[in-house]
Amino acid sequence: MRQFKRLLALTTAFAIMLTVLTVYAKNDKLNNTEDYEGAAASSESSLGYDSYISDSDKIPYGDEIILGTDKISAKGSDVEVSDDLQQSGVNGAILPDDGFISWNFSTDEKCIYAISVEYMAAEQSGGNLEFELLIDGATPFSEAKIISLPRTYIQESSSSENTSGNDIKPNVYEKQLWKTQYMSDSSGYVQTPFKFVFEKGNHTITFKGSRGKIAIHKVLLSAYSEPTSYSEYIARFDGDKKKLSVEPIILEGEKFQEKNSVTVLPTTDRSSSATYPQSASSLKLNAVGGSTWKNIGEALTWEFEIEEDGLYEISSRFMQETKDGIFTCRKLLIDGQLPFSEASSLRFDYGSGWQCEKFSSADGKALSFYLTKGKHTLTLEVVAGDVAEIVATVSDSLTELNKIYRQIVLITGTSPDKNRDYNFKNLIPDELQKMKEIHDSLQKSVDNINEQAGTNGSFVSIIQKIIFQLEKMTDNPRTIASYFSRFKSNLGSLGEWLLTATAQPLEIDRIYIMPSGSDLPKANAGFFRDFWFSLLCFASSYVTDYTSIGQNDKKDDGITVWIQTGRDQGEVLRDLIDSSFSKEY
Repeated sequence: MRQFKRLLALTTAFAIMLTVLTVYAKNDKLNNTEDYEGAAASSESSLGYDSYISDSDKIPYGDEIILGTDKISAKGSDVEVSDDLQQSGVNGAILPDDGFISWNFSTDEKCIYAISVEYMAAEQSGGNLEFELLIDGATPFSEAKIISLPRTYIQESSSSENTSGNDIKPNVYEKQLWKTQYMSDSSGYVQTPFKFVFEKGNHTITFKGSRGKIAIHKVLLSAYSEPTSYSEYIARFDGDKKKLSVEPIILEGEKFQEKNSVTVLPTTDRSSSATYPQSASSLKLNAVGGSTWKNIGEALTWEFEIEEDGLYEISSRFMQETKDGIFTCRKLLIDGQLPFSEASSLRFDYGSGWQCEKFSSADGKALSFYLTKGKHTLTLEVVAGDVAEIVATVSDSLTELNKIYRQIVLITGTSPDKNRDYNFKNLIPDELQKMKEIHDSLQKSVDNINEQAGTNGSFVSIIQKIIFQLEKMTDNPRTIASYFSRFKSNLGSLGEWLLTATAQPLEIDRIYIMPSGSDLPKANAGFFRDFWFSLLCFASSYVTDYTSIGQNDKKDDGITVWIQTGRDQGEVLRDLIDSSFSKEY
């Protein structure tokens, strides 16, 4: 009996040892697999652009390098190289989704470059073209993971009405054009082209396709010239300040010629009788933008013709009533070029109605532009402007606050006792110091944005709540437990704020190009005109058939469709029928 028990004990011990060894072997294999996967993913940099470029101030630009098809060193099997891409007479290569193209080059010294690409959409589709940029087989910084290139869409100049007298949105089609664009931050946090650092020696640049087929003619590595200041720009024309005897040029917002996003659309405004064109009984397309023109990089282009060389001022009738307590920004390009640095971030202040203001510098001084006789283009592009700085600060602060939050949870759990002293002062002294630094940084950013906006609106309200809580918790660490639940909730709200903070909505009715020194047009009509327009709208409401959404005068050729949806959904369906189906069939 004793020998049987001894045998049973030995057998049990052997089984336990075998189990331990098996588990250890599996864990060791898993760790080795994780190490391998980590090594494979090491080419994806977690380094941010600011950290990447922080020590490059004294590094010179290198000599210009042009990378064409003759410099391609490697490419995917599905990459097409041609001397006549898309029958455009231009040579290059087509980068498909998940394909790649690599170019080899060398530098004689350590230097920096801005990188631009001459490209064209190889096929018509929706959404921006995107690819990943790799240097020597690795992503140099996290923002280079997605490089975005816009498409080009043309809006037809002719428009029509449906049988109810409502305007039908003009046709829009994609035009495949060769364009040149610098590699830049698609999120808008970094507002100048990326700079890339290269050590002395041989290098490889790789484009890895991720969205849309891209026709690439060449890649250019060059120095980026900072735009001149307005004072330097205007000094060149001191001797040409003659008084111009020309009439102001009026550009209707909804009659733009080109855009780079399909979502930017003409809109209807009936809030003011001064909006042109206007009707009390029908819906006219009389403005552009609003909530459809707010994302970073979205641009509209208008064409105009100048009769006489000289200095002109540009103004606009606009409405920005969405971003309470903050301005929205646009970059102005004349003939595709930035005239001076101040035009890179024009401000449109918050207001409750239509406004008319000249394009001005940050200090409110009207800007003049020298325009030569002939045809020109004017482009307004959505940029984050001065908001980018506070958004970047908040983004970095949120990352640090989430780390601090996790440290607090390790001590208190997810439901701390408000009456208990957790001795935070001794347990997390470094985190408390970091909270003070974040408090000061956020407060400085809020003060700066309020000073520039001239008001204290709801735009920064959630940041002010975080600042208040940080101040209370760092002044008296015993209160951390009592503030913990609200602190967690506000961190979530701050994350949601970041998702929409760079949105820059703006609605434009008209753009005026006038000789310098001209008086501004009035933004709104007088009392009696607005009153008369309101009476006409009221009277037309009695004769408008709201049960029918458009109808055909030719009764024999039309059909009656009953739908069980609201009027808004019906209007959308009617618009789709008018703008596409009816025109085609």
